[in-house]
Amino acid sequence: MNKIFTVLGSLMIHATSKVKKSFAFTVILSVLLSGCQKDASVSNGETSPAAAPVGTASPVVQTSVSLEATAATEASIAFKEREPDRTEENITELIRSYQRELVHAINTNTFSYVEPYIIPGSSLYQAQKELVASLYARKIKEHFVDSEVYNFTYDQDRYKVEVTEQVGVGVAEKGEKINNYQWIYTVEPSGGKLKLSGLEVWKTYEKDMKQRNAGAKANGYYARELMQSYSALLESSVNTLDITDLKHISSNETVLERQKELICKLRSFGKDYTIQASIESEDTESEDYILEFRYRYKDFEGREQTGSEKLFFQLGEIRKHYRGRAVIEYISGTDSLPALQDAGGTVRYKILRMHPSMPEYLLRIYARPDEVGRQNGRYVTEQMDLLLVDPTGEKVLQRIPVEQAYTWGKSGVNPVVEDMNFDGYEDIRIQNGTPAGRNIPYLYWLWDQGTASFVPNKDLEEIVSPVFNPVSRTIETMERVGAGAYWEGTYQYKNGRPVLIKKVERVVDPEKKVWVISLSEEIGGQMKMKKQYEEPLMDE
Repeated sequence: MNKIFTVLGSLMIHATSKVKKSFAFTVILSVLLSGCQKDASVSNGETSPAAAPVGTASPVVQTSVSLEATAATEASIAFKEREPDRTEENITELIRSYQRELVHAINTNTFSYVEPYIIPGSSLYQAQKELVASLYARKIKEHFVDSEVYNFTYDQDRYKVEVTEQVGVGVAEKGEKINNYQWIYTVEPSGGKLKLSGLEVWKTYEKDMKQRNAGAKANGYYARELMQSYSALLESSVNTLDITDLKHISSNETVLERQKELICKLRSFGKDYTIQASIESEDTESEDYILEFRYRYKDFEGREQTGSEKLFFQLGEIRKHYRGRAVIEYISGTDSLPALQDAGGTVRYKILRMHPSMPEYLLRIYARPDEVGRQNGRYVTEQMDLLLVDPTGEKVLQRIPVEQAYTWGKSGVNPVVEDMNFDGYEDIRIQNGTPAGRNIPYLYWLWDQGTASFVPNKDLEEIVSPVFNPVSRTIETMERVGAGAYWEGTYQYKNGRPVLIKKVERVVDPEKKVWVISLSEEIGGQMKMKKQYEEPLMDE
């Protein structure tokens, strides 16, 4: 039996028929519970109540809907998806592969590693062939650190791609330095594939960044833009069954499934939908919206009907450089929203999947402003609920008490979900303080597959601003100790606990105008200094 969109609440189709109220309730309930199920129908000779007109719109036929004809099922409805345009993704992967293989080629004097990514005979081909041989002869070693693609422009079958990259460059006995580059790559088709043909310095990088950052949209811009256009997206998907656009704005499978179930339910009533929506309420800080939908459609006997519905949305904004978009992180009916004891409180929702073999779960986080926060926007998280979402509703599996986890603003009440002990299962952490500097503390809960629950972890709480690296299975941190002093650390799990294995301390010597850098490593259970040297302040 397919999941039904029960959590979105009942459609508010206003009965104007003379059918008895008790039967009207039975029919509406039957449609809600069977609208997307195979062979779902009501065949007793009765008819359902017709929908009432909305506002002062043109009159509609107020006759009954034949439920035998409205037995649209998810099994019989074939949702469609357009083939997405992956050109930008393919170009990004092309450039990153080229960058990685170029370093490999330089370090081994093997141009063939990078050759497949460049168009033979192009200016880039010969230049990079000479570069590989030259750097190898000079005993220069490189390693690829990172890169960012900023923008794509298309002109006459060629793409110009703005890219920044970081490369570690070292010479034997002289150490390594991270170099930053800004390039504009030329990409064009060759032999049925996209390949590189040119490379030039991005000379206007600083100017471009200032202009673009100045034109960046304010927080909440993309969220409101999505809500204003959502009714058109939904209308198109209901009428065409093409869910490509809905999938693009859904941050998880649960959100997409709930929209598919809504489409299924609406299709069970009729076709040729016209849908309009208005924003009934919005909280731009937490990006919470309630939309009221009003729609017209034709039932399966060709009669025009109307209906309305209210839905709750919690959105998130994805920003990269000066561009961005909004996605739906959670959607439900307004009747299923939890009550708040504090009028100024907030509830955040996080859909998570602890493991690919497991279903998606809902994490519901409760927070309220503390006494300080009522004046300056500080919130304290008090509780998290882990819920299983199934066709019968949302069931609490675990209630997680939280002690004094502070953050700024409603948007800060947002847990981080990732694998923090490298066991293949997602874990959660929430911010636990509002420091002025970069030292962000967290509270941690690791997923325990044995008990099927989240278990608090005190060891990780010693690590501020962590970066978890699943490839090296290490945890990186950077902590400011004071003015002109900070340290970077690398942790590795040993016997189930994170252990500091490397430490780089940097302290300013104001008289000598240098950084004094100390390198330490864990040996035999203790940190021991391996090296100390100085770097000019101007290099920072």
